[in-house]
Amino acid sequence: MKKSSKLRLFALAMTLAVALAGCGSNVASADEDDQQAGNEAESTQGIDWPQKAVTVVVPASAGGDTDSYARIFGQYLEQELGESVVISNVGGAGGTVGTRQVKDAEPDGNMILFYHGSALLNTIMGLADFDVRTDMQIADIPIKDNTQMLFADAKKFKSLQDVIDQCKAEPESVVFGRETGTQAHLVALALEDAAGVKFNQVDIAAGFSNLIAALMGGQIDVFFMTYGSAQDYIASGDIVPLGVFSEERTDAAPDVPTFREQGLDLVFEKFFFYAFPKDTPAEIVEKFNSAVEKVVALPECQEDISQFALTPEFVNQQDTQTYFDEMYDFYSKYAAMF
Repeated sequence: MKKSSKLRLFALAMTLAVALAGCGSNVASADEDDQQAGNEAESTQGIDWPQKAVTVVVPASAGGDTDSYARIFGQYLEQELGESVVISNVGGAGGTVGTRQVKDAEPDGNMILFYHGSALLNTIMGLADFDVRTDMQIADIPIKDNTQMLFADAKKFKSLQDVIDQCKAEPESVVFGRETGTQAHLVALALEDAAGVKFNQVDIAAGFSNLIAALMGGQIDVFFMTYGSAQDYIASGDIVPLGVFSEERTDAAPDVPTFREQGLDLVFEKFFFYAFPKDTPAEIVEKFNSAVEKVVALPECQEDISQFALTPEFVNQQDTQTYFDEMYDFYSKYAAMF
């Protein structure tokens, strides 16, 4: 064989060797990535938690939307976590008592908070000397609600304009039931400011059961609540929805106009979240978030939540933290009203 032919064969062999070596490197890299992903999944799912019943603290009374959602999610979380999930209602001070109980608990994952945006308002208003964004570990958001409405005693009012007219004719003659420091308190003040009226605001412990009892007993005239909690009383004719605090009308009650449609630029979205004590190991929170995400996707869970005219939608931990900062800024705009 000629020398030039030998050189060409040698060069070709070297090229093939380099190419094969590169392929081997890529395969090894892919295998390493798969192994790392597998290790991460194993570290999360294999963590020895929980080993006993998990307590979910709800800083509101039984029977309201917060309590109802916590109990629905809780029954399916038991299946995912393999331990009982106990719902504990700890009301008081606009939700700060129950929230503080979780904040100060042992960071072992055995006590978890389920609450809503009023946790941010409590900090803004000075009712809480802590901030859930920095003093707790926010886990996730399993559900948002854009069906929040203003309701009135159907025997006294038929429309939002009726309420406004009554307030202007006799300031403070319309009694607005709300708990101090909650989103309902914020809504009452924002509505006063936007409509140029003055309510007689009365402090009522949070929860639909307390509000409807106060209205049926003649202690209050109007209140703020989600549609799902109130729909039975709407159907019975005891209360009437005056407007929905959303960007657009809700499919749950398409005949109820938004406040914007009625000339008042008021939009309030309610969100519910889970949170742990600040120093809870990340592996526990990750395992819990994974369980919540699976629960939210269960058709049977979605069917249970649908009775409140809602569909659960999971928001991961990182996006939840960003959303919290955005809502804190939004609520802060109204801080001067308190």
